[in-house]
Amino acid sequence: MTNRYQLVRNSTKIDKLIRMRDELSKGKSFSITRLTALKSIIRDKAHTDAFALYVSQKTKTRIRSINPKYMENWNEDRKLVNLASIAISKYLSDPRQASSQELTTLLKKLENIQEWGKNPYWSGPLRLIKNRYALILEDALRCILYRDKSNKIVYDMASDYVLAFSDGYIRELTPGSLPSIDDIITFLRKMHREDNVEVKKRRNKNG
Repeated sequence: MTNRYQLVRNSTKIDKLIRMRDELSKGKSFSITRLTALKSIIRDKAHTDAFALYVSQKTKTRIRSINPKYMENWNEDRKLVNLASIAISKYLSDPRQASSQELTTLLKKLENIQEWGKNPYWSGPLRLIKNRYALILEDALRCILYRDKSNKIVYDMASDYVLAFSDGYIRELTPGSLPSIDDIITFLRKMHREDNVEVKKRRNKNG
């Protein structure tokens, strides 16, 4: 539950993201780590669930017009992304429509889209990302299933969402990131307005 202090703090951080967005529109670039602010803005269960749903639905919509020739199993992968997005929506609206076990099964299927290889710099496996859009849905499912890690996953999900729809594998925010950044800011503004209304209601109720 958001309090007045958190409202002020979140407003300041959202304003910083908006100013960064304006700089991006002028051609500047920033480290992807600028999105770590989301870890402290989107904190409680209601907000993390809403963000996971929002990003999954945005991804589902945006990949309709994408047909990357370099992805061998794109049609199958896209169907799985769509199924995961629908399952998240059903689960959050009514857990009786989709169980946590169903979400876990979908998560494992999405994980299997990616591959593992040998790391040339140190011992241990290296994950090879073949489909960044599927990775976004992995993050969304983890955000819902693993509450204790959801704050970090919020950042991972936002980063993967921005990178998948902007300039490929460059881990920077660039002018090409603007549509995704705008999506995130739209969510944050709506969340902040709703939190502000809720705080005012509680204050009026308590006199």
